[in-house]
Amino acid sequence: KILETGKGAVSSGVISGIDIALWDLMGKKLGRPIYKLLGYSGKDTPRYIALSRYGNIDSLRKAVGIFIERGFKIIKIHEHYNRAIDAMKELRDIYGYSPKIIVDLSSSIPSLEKAKELFNSISKYEPMWIEEPLRQSDNYKALNKLNEIVPIAGGENIFTINEFKRAIESEAYTYFQIDTTKIGGITEAIKRINIAKLYNVSLSYHHRPDNGWIGISANYHVSVTAHDSFLLETPPDDPFRYFRIEGKIGTDYLQFKGLGLGIQPKEDIPKEEEDQDFVVYQEP
Repeated sequence: KILETGKGAVSSGVISGIDIALWDLMGKKLGRPIYKLLGYSGKDTPRYIALSRYGNIDSLRKAVGIFIERGFKIIKIHEHYNRAIDAMKELRDIYGYSPKIIVDLSSSIPSLEKAKELFNSISKYEPMWIEEPLRQSDNYKALNKLNEIVPIAGGENIFTINEFKRAIESEAYTYFQIDTTKIGGITEAIKRINIAKLYNVSLSYHHRPDNGWIGISANYHVSVTAHDSFLLETPPDDPFRYFRIEGKIGTDYLQFKGLGLGIQPKEDIPKEEEDQDFVVYQEP
C-alpha cells in the first residue's frame, strides 16, 4: 500500500531490504540461486563502474586514467552541470573516444533552457548517456526533448508502478533504470521488467552506493530476466575483500552462481567453513 501513495522513498527502501532478504532466504532454503527461482539461467551480465565526484577535473582525469589502465571500458562520472562539459572535454582530449563515459548530473540543472545549452554542447563529446539531468526529475515532457539530443537514463527514483508507466509512455528516457534496493526489492523489479518487455524499452540497473555488493547481487538476479541487452552498475572496488562470492567478477561483466543471492559477508561465515572451496575468481 505504501508504494501506491506518494513517492515513498524511505518506506520503499525499507521494503526493498526486507524483500531482498526474503528472496535470499528462500533461495537458500530451496537450494537454488534466485535467478533459478525466477525460471532463468545465470549468465554473464555486462558491467560498468561508477566513480565518486572529485574536487577538481585534474583529480577526475587521474582517477579515470587509473581505471582505464585496469581494463574498465565503461565509466560513469558524477558532475555538477556547471563542470560537466569541461570534464568531458578533458577526458576526450586525454583518453579519446574509446572508453564509454556516462555523466550523472544528480538532478542538478534548474531549467530546461540551461539543460538544452548543456546537452547541445556536450553532445560532441559523445556521452553514452546523461543521467538524471533535471532538478525537476518528473518533468517528463522536458526530459523527452532533451532525450532527442543526448540519450538520458533515469528511473531509480520512481517509486510506483504507475509513475514508471508514465515515464515510459512519455519517452522520457532511452535507458530506464531499476534499483532493487530503492524501488521495493526483487518482487517490484520483476514487475517493472515485465512492463519494460511490454513496451520494448531498454533497461539499466542502478547501484545505490551505500548498499554495496549485496544490492548489486540482487540487481544481477533480476537482470538476467530482461528481454534485451542491459548494463549493471557497480563500484570499482574488489568485493572479495569483504564477501565470499560463488561466481565471477571481470572488468566488463559479472555473474553470481551461489544459493540465494550468491554472496555472503565474510564476517558471517563460520570459521570451520572459511577454507571450503568455492568457484570464486576475478579476472583482470
